[in-house]
Amino acid sequence: MVQAKETRVAQWGASLGVRLPKEIADSVGIKNKSMVRVEIKYGCIQVIPVKEQPCHMQIPTGKVSCTLS
Repeated sequence: MVQAKETRVAQWGASLGVRLPKEIADSVGIKNKSMVRVEIKYGCIQVIPVKEQPCHMQIPTGKVSCTLS
């Protein structure tokens, strides 16, 4: 498993973006369009994969609700 790798920060609109090396993304199950949580902890930026929740649509009202497992 790849533990660390250098990558470059790039401008993406008004934000900054970081490309995740494929080996690192694969090792934690991050794919294209995966949801991640970005947080600062102990002065470091952490990118944490978010487990996708099953969503159910209530047809009569059109509201979307997600259930936590």
